[in-house]
Amino acid sequence: MLYDEEKDFYVALGGNLSALRAEFGYTQAQFARALNTPVSTYAGYESGVRKTPVIVLVKIANTLNVSMDRLILGENNHKDN
Repeated sequence: MLYDEEKDFYVALGGNLSALRAEFGYTQAQFARALNTPVSTYAGYESGVRKTPVIVLVKIANTLNVSMDRLILGENNHKDN
């Protein structure tokens, strides 16, 4: 069971994943295929009901060519280097 803070983190992360995926023009199914992940698993990441493993976060960041900061913190909260 996820603690409230951890649950809040994964829900916020899921919102970031959804926004970035849409920004780059992918449907959930297209992006899940790009990650070689079942659609139901990827949908769980976006909804925040599944923990997104770090290796998957790295793969997402590389696929979209975005920083981990942007991926985790979102569009308005990441710092450009």
